[in-house]
Amino acid sequence: MVKVCGKMDVKYILMVFLLGIVMFVVFLYTENPSEDQIMSRMASSVDDVSFYGFDINITLKNTGYRADRYLDIKMIINGIGRVDIKNKIAKFTTDVDVSSNDLKSRSYSEKGIDVYVVNDTIYTLPFGMWIKNKVQPESNLWNNQTHIRQQVDIMKNSKIKLIGGELINGVMTYHLDIEPDRNTLVEYVLKSGGTVSELNYERIGNLTNIITALNMDLWVSKIDYLPVKSVVYIETYTNNITADMTVVTDFYDYNKKSGIELPDLSNAVEIRD
Repeated sequence: MVKVCGKMDVKYILMVFLLGIVMFVVFLYTENPSEDQIMSRMASSVDDVSFYGFDINITLKNTGYRADRYLDIKMIINGIGRVDIKNKIAKFTTDVDVSSNDLKSRSYSEKGIDVYVVNDTIYTLPFGMWIKNKVQPESNLWNNQTHIRQQVDIMKNSKIKLIGGELINGVMTYHLDIEPDRNTLVEYVLKSGGTVSELNYERIGNLTNIITALNMDLWVSKIDYLPVKSVVYIETYTNNITADMTVVTDFYDYNKKSGIELPDLSNAVEIRD
């Protein structure tokens, strides 16, 4: 009787071992989804997001000659954003540093610049007093123009190549190399310096005409197909000045409790165009 149990135990262990090998091989050699599948799944995942946070770093450099003087100007914007899509509330806090080799230009630095968005109104505090500006139409603000929605819009108008998988900020991701539509990407970059705003589309057209280099990388979670990180690089050249901009955005805290506390905005002064 003992011998029979022993044989059964050996067979059971062997079966479990073989099953483990099979599962490992299946997992190891499972094909990655196609670029179109990743884009489709990401679009569906973004539709289900009610809240997210993001960190953003924008580095802008201008170099070249103007009136026989060499200029080297650098601006760095660091921002933290919290976006409550469900309740239509957002907060964006930025630090700005500007330096220049021009001795006549003083370095400029400003910390903790707060911008709030409530429904269709943007609130800023430029002179120690809250001012407000309504965005029209409101639907553009929340349905189309959040940072994560813009990642999807960029992908829809781009050539996409899956170049591998990487661990980013503790999340396993698909790494996508993106050749974006110029107009869509310029619009995204111009809006990245703040939460959201209406743009002069003639300005977008002017900028796209002077672009000399353009690149975007996007990392999408393998678990929930939500964007984890994006890096955008744009270089322009005009009037002997080269300007290059890098925008790095990390996304996190999807669908977590908002925690956005609003200051007293009841006395904000409305700014009209």
